[in-house]
Amino acid sequence: GYNTINMALIFTNSDGWQAMVSVKNILDVTHITDAFLSSDDTGLATNVFVTDPRLFGIRITKNW
Repeated sequence: GYNTINMALIFTNSDGWQAMVSVKNILDVTHITDAFLSSDDTGLATNVFVTDPRLFGIRITKNW
């Protein structure tokens, strides 16, 4: 198992505007979530799947 810390802050006002700021994987830790061994004709390479790196996002919306 592994832990990932994500956070989102949402700001709203009475005029209908909303802004959301988010961070995914705050600590920027890479975890292997799965792996598989390919066939011997490709050299028995191991392929791994890892978590996303730290990602930042912003969303601005207006409601009428």
